[in-house]
Amino acid sequence: MGRHREFDEAEIVEKAMRAFWKNGWRDATPQRLIEATGLSRSSLYATFGSKQGLFLAALDLYVAQQQSFLAQLLADGPLREGLERMYVLMVDNMRPGGEGMTCLVASSLLEVPAEDSETIARVARGQAQMTNVFEARFQRAIDEGELDGTRTAGELARFIATVNNGIQIAARARASAAHLRSIAQMAMDTVGTRLPKRRPS
Repeated sequence: MGRHREFDEAEIVEKAMRAFWKNGWRDATPQRLIEATGLSRSSLYATFGSKQGLFLAALDLYVAQQQSFLAQLLADGPLREGLERMYVLMVDNMRPGGEGMTCLVASSLLEVPAEDSETIARVARGQAQMTNVFEARFQRAIDEGELDGTRTAGELARFIATVNNGIQIAARARASAAHLRSIAQMAMDTVGTRLPKRRPS
């Protein structure tokens, strides 16, 4: 009979996710992961197999959490207000004294070695899943008359996802909050939101 595990695997993945999110793929060393999770090296590798295995579990958790959070953030009120809420939080988290953490998906796209095709594929899948949240919200905005449908919901979603990745990179390059906010403003202006159509009474 196998030895009973005396730890909560979901809690370990949550702690590892925070470590990868804070330090990035490259700097989340095995020692830092051991310190973050509280597990011994042998327990960590026995459970997840490798740093890659732990990262993939952490990445899946991160994407699921962010999909849910982003959908809630964009759900209420006009699209423009939802986007503004998103960008306020994004810039605040990256300013000195804020969370100081950029998107785990965006940072991983820059840091994971190109030859690690399995991890790159999972990161790309995470990017696509988060882009799908934008696409669903943009489609709703088109249906409700906030957007004129000149561009498809998919095109707009890919545009915003790409802009957001650029904001993450600019933040890592120590761009000012004012710089980041100006990029966000241009992104929202490019999307071209307007007030929803009034429904017949």
